[in-house]
Amino acid sequence: MSANHWCLAYAEESGLRTAAVGFLSEGLLRGQQVGYVGWGGDDELRGRLQGIGDVAELMRQGAARVTSFDEQFRRDEAPEPAQLVSFWSEATDAALAGGFTALRAVADTTPWAGLQHEQRTRFLRGEHLVDRYRLDHPFTLLCAVDTSTLTGDALAETACVHPHAEGVSTAFHLHATEDADFALHGEIDAFDVPLLERVLDAAPHVEGNGEVVVDAAGLDFIEHRSLFALEGHAERNGLRAMVLRNASGTVVRLSELLHLRRVRVETPR
Repeated sequence: MSANHWCLAYAEESGLRTAAVGFLSEGLLRGQQVGYVGWGGDDELRGRLQGIGDVAELMRQGAARVTSFDEQFRRDEAPEPAQLVSFWSEATDAALAGGFTALRAVADTTPWAGLQHEQRTRFLRGEHLVDRYRLDHPFTLLCAVDTSTLTGDALAETACVHPHAEGVSTAFHLHATEDADFALHGEIDAFDVPLLERVLDAAPHVEGNGEVVVDAAGLDFIEHRSLFALEGHAERNGLRAMVLRNASGTVVRLSELLHLRRVRVETPR
């Protein structure tokens, strides 16, 4: 599984600082440009880089940089998903043009993760697209969110659209993958159905033949209400099928018992 898009949920500044230093220092060792993208002025943001070495010298060399989201976006309004991808694409291209092997960044996305439902859905859709962008570009991102300012729903939604999360436990993850439209891994029981429905609704629409292919190789458990949620998502969005590929035999048998019309389950070949 590709491991270059994390969600870090932190409760104290020390937790963010420790994670950021380790994450960015690894990038420097790999010849990557590293950076911190957050909110506020440059002086405040430079402080986030303390611990990775001589910050002033690294910035002079172009090996480290800071950028304020305030320069292009608003805190009280989620960015357009395509605009968010463009932001990271341009930053990645600039790192490569500077002679670095990749871009590795820590980004504070707390304000967007804490927005109300409609705006948060737009933010999550952007995160999905960024997640897909990183699959075939030299780009590694750690999205940091402050748990002290977020509701449980906001934290769970933000964490589970990343392939990996630290500092927060979520039952499943729905994220981009190379061999399917999405990958779904973890466990989904009746209590997780509302979360599954919300993150499915936030996922970008997939162009193609009317089928959305989900790699379910890492799906350890799913029950009937969750499969009905997938069926409902397909119906609401006019999809011919939600295809669960590489699913277990148990999921196949359960889907057959439910006589689902728009969920097709395929076992590994």
